[in-house]
Amino acid sequence: ILREVDDIARVERYAGAAANEHSRGGMVTKVQAAKVATRAGVATYIADGRMQDAVREVLDHKIGTYFAINRTE
Repeated sequence: ILREVDDIARVERYAGAAANEHSRGGMVTKVQAAKVATRAGVATYIADGRMQDAVREVLDHKIGTYFAINRTE
């Protein structure tokens, strides 16, 4: 599990598609959304929202992956 990503291009190729027909998008869609957001100057987290208190856990840096703002584009 990656805790922080500062270069999305380096991890994009490892993101997988939807796991099955009941899934929507898989990790590749989430990484693409993080790419759009960070290019727009918005830092982004990806975390399992099904976990109890997920938002608090993200804000406390206990779960999730942080995508830093892309300052190169």
